[in-house]
Amino acid sequence: MKTFAESMQNYDRENFRRVAHGMPEVQDAAAPARQAEQVAVIFNSLFAQLRAAFPAAVATIRTQAEFDEIRRQWLLALGEAGITQMSQVDAGMRVARRQEKPFLPSPGQFVAWCRAEESAAVGLPDQNELVALVYQYCRNRGGYPDAESYPWPGKTADGKHTTRSKACYWMVTVLNQKMRSQSLSDMELNRKAGEELMLMVRRIRDGEELPEPVVRLPHLGGKSLSREQSLSKVAEIRARFGLKGGRA
Repeated sequence: MKTFAESMQNYDRENFRRVAHGMPEVQDAAAPARQAEQVAVIFNSLFAQLRAAFPAAVATIRTQAEFDEIRRQWLLALGEAGITQMSQVDAGMRVARRQEKPFLPSPGQFVAWCRAEESAAVGLPDQNELVALVYQYCRNRGGYPDAESYPWPGKTADGKHTTRSKACYWMVTVLNQKMRSQSLSDMELNRKAGEELMLMVRRIRDGEELPEPVVRLPHLGGKSLSREQSLSKVAEIRARFGLKGGRA
């Protein structure tokens, strides 16, 4: 059997894609899609760094079958999480090098490290902190006239919004709506928080100017309201905008 390092070198990019999808390896395969190519290059660099950070753990990979399965799982995890840039891998490795335990991280753990570092780099909370903000908002929301008046993290002393406060506003209110309309479990909320956070990081990295918080009508995901709920919402809107009453 080739050594781990030898197996990592000169590995065909198309075969990375095929192995990730449980397909047999082929020789002289056609050029892969752009993202598969990027993930394969990143995979090579990532494991070179992991070998340096966790030499003892990587040394336990002794058979080709073990190597193939590890390679498949990491390729799937990186591809599904959208880890296609070396800057993302570098972010995860910064966390990896701080670990005191010598154990190789799971693909999911490494993806979480990448996301946590990425969000911190643009001034946003990490995934666990975002979930905590959602629950905190649910507990304290009743003490403020509307979501726009809520003291979002990053809001200045004079009430002006910053990129951080606007990002928190949009992420938390979207997640709160989904949690209520879709009856999300803790696990489901955590997963959706990761998705929202990744999208927001990309928007900020791309230089997008986040919109100011604005009053929005409730979005209930297509869920029907009872007559009492409908009348209550109508009354709330009339009171907020100073509209005169009429026939219900």
